[in-house]
Amino acid sequence: GGFGQQHANMREQGGDLQTILTLDFMEAVDGCKKDIKVQCKSHCNECEGSGNQKGSSRTTCPRCKGAGMEVFRQGFFEAHQTCSACGGRGYSQPVCGGCQGSGLVWDTKEVVVNIPAGVEDGISLRVRDKGDAGRNGGPRGHLYVKVQVRKHPVFRRQGADVHIDVPISITQAILGGTIKVPLLHGVDTIQIPDGTQPGDRMTLRQRGIKRINSDSFGKQYVHFKIEIPKNLTSRQMELLEEFAKESGEVLHAKEDNSHGSECTTFSLYQAAKDALFGSSKNKEDNEEKDQKKQKDSA
Repeated sequence: GGFGQQHANMREQGGDLQTILTLDFMEAVDGCKKDIKVQCKSHCNECEGSGNQKGSSRTTCPRCKGAGMEVFRQGFFEAHQTCSACGGRGYSQPVCGGCQGSGLVWDTKEVVVNIPAGVEDGISLRVRDKGDAGRNGGPRGHLYVKVQVRKHPVFRRQGADVHIDVPISITQAILGGTIKVPLLHGVDTIQIPDGTQPGDRMTLRQRGIKRINSDSFGKQYVHFKIEIPKNLTSRQMELLEEFAKESGEVLHAKEDNSHGSECTTFSLYQAAKDALFGSSKNKEDNEEKDQKKQKDSA
């Protein structure tokens, strides 16, 4: 047969397919197996993918004489194109009623997808030979599974690292202490350093997520969130006020117009804020000093 006939009868690889798979956070961390259903094209059972009616015989195409190509001549020019009568096959044959001659039918298949530990949101996994079947009995294409990962109520992910916010009290921030921290698997007790500041964090190595194609793990970052209480006993308020006085801080100082003196109104929130972040009055004094230095040097 000619080139057109060979091309028309050539086995073709099937097309690739894509689907979306949604995972829980910990399924992506630990890896898992998922059974999914895929709509795809499969070889017709009636004709075994040939597209021809079963038991029928071929008849040589009268137009191209079995070559699969038509030749057009005009003067010195000669043009070749696929035979319009047989589609390049070089023969005619009754088509299969099950697939209307395509050799392919729509099908639903169950596919097992192996999710590796540490897979990230947005990544695509290739499952070989699970796409559409090819024409003329050709092999299947591939299936690409795009992974979407749900957010976790506690952990935030950044690559192989995870972040977690842990609330601590003012006294724990100032004096230090121990606290239990949730991990991806289990709980760990960590030491809070004395003098912990807002925004400080602790790094737990090898407590993050496993890296794909590696035996190493990321880190877990513990972010300390210092909580300022709003309701305390009178004794606790007295102690905080005493702490502020020992630090040389004046809490909400305002001028008494009748006596020309100053009186102090206690604010628990302000006391805690000043203890952690420094007095706003001290900040203003420092700013004035800096401005004076700049004027003197100018």
